[in-house]
Amino acid sequence: NLDWNVIPIWQALDAEETPPEAQQIHEPCLVWRSDMNSHYRSIEALEYKAVQSVMAGATFATLCEELFTTLGDDATQQAAQYLSTWLEAGIISEIQH
Repeated sequence: NLDWNVIPIWQALDAEETPPEAQQIHEPCLVWRSDMNSHYRSIEALEYKAVQSVMAGATFATLCEELFTTLGDDATQQAAQYLSTWLEAGIISEIQH
């Protein structure tokens, strides 16, 4: 969880632009390493909760069940989208059977 608007500041600095003023916020952020490069992005509360669940060992089925309480019938599709995004970005480094 970020307590300051770090992501827009870093994005501005990376683009060699003037960064915005520091502001206190409460925003989840996902930080990971892939191919020896650091990556980061803001995430919504629902994805943050999903990431926390998977990091705690939740299976795909459990993730779908947890998302169902918020998304109903769209839960499986959202879980699959999260999984696809995480795999493509290199966030998931190992899958256990």
